[in-house]
Amino acid sequence: LTAAMAAVVLAGAAQMWMLYAFALGFGVVAGFAVPAENSIVPTLVRRDDLQAGNAVIMGVTQFMGFAGPTLAGAVIAGFSSTTTGPGLAFAIDAVTFLVSATTFFLMRPASVVEGTDQPTGLGASIRDGVRRLWGDPAMRFVLCVLATVNLFAVGPLMVGIPLLAHDRLPSGAMAFGVLMAAFAIGNLAGYGAAGGTRLPGARTMRAIVIGVLAAYGVVIAALGTITNLALAAVLLAALGAGNGYLGITLLTWMQTRTEPSMLGRIMSLATFASLGLVSVSQAASGAISRWSLDGLFLLSGALVLATVAWAATQQGFRAFLTSITEPTHPTDKEAVA
Repeated sequence: LTAAMAAVVLAGAAQMWMLYAFALGFGVVAGFAVPAENSIVPTLVRRDDLQAGNAVIMGVTQFMGFAGPTLAGAVIAGFSSTTTGPGLAFAIDAVTFLVSATTFFLMRPASVVEGTDQPTGLGASIRDGVRRLWGDPAMRFVLCVLATVNLFAVGPLMVGIPLLAHDRLPSGAMAFGVLMAAFAIGNLAGYGAAGGTRLPGARTMRAIVIGVLAAYGVVIAALGTITNLALAAVLLAALGAGNGYLGITLLTWMQTRTEPSMLGRIMSLATFASLGLVSVSQAASGAISRWSLDGLFLLSGALVLATVAWAATQQGFRAFLTSITEPTHPTDKEAVA
């Protein structure tokens, strides 16, 4: 896809519908790639190194999120008057995908799962994955809470922060870059903290989950009243650190709780829970922001805090905390029983 786009752009034949088609195709590929990325790590590292492995993968991805756009911008800027710059950027991207595909081909799993019956079709595979997830109260609870928090928080952040930077902070474009960098740096710090530790105990995990999610609500609500760039950056950096740490620990917990034959399907459902409602959240946030930016942030923060208060009282949360002390996954036979 990327090589084809590079050829079209370099030939000067690019049209808007091609960009839309490319974005759609790339999104479909990413829909397969993200769950696969989260599923492959447990096959490549020892169980004791799983959390560190996840942290390295996420950290490198975050860092490349800085480096890639910077390099692409430099290439495009060098040919600012023609389409050569964007075409070369696409071509370089295509080469990096080829390198990635080659390295994946050369990888060998640390162990091979044998003796597991695989579904005969896509529909059966999805049904088994949903049945496995829904039959686990702890995992069902975690994914439902994450989906709800993402619905209430991601859209307001993605829509609200650019508006906040443009309307209320000095040097709008620069302020937006500072805020995004602060959140990303916070995430990297969270990944590092998670990679250097193991899954926490039940009591510590309870405090982390409630604390991080509640912080989401408080910080988002506070953004509606902030006009100081430094304060906003500090808050987003702290939020990013909590987000990074919690993301790695929950991913590792989910991987250790899932039997190998179900890992790909569970990771796909987890990705859907995390990203499936983002477009809805963005659309709703855009509509609310036209009414009031303050209202968007305050409503989002209140809904996140209400979700945390509800989640803290649920039986599923207790099941999740109990599972922390017994992180091993059930056998394949137990999962399909």
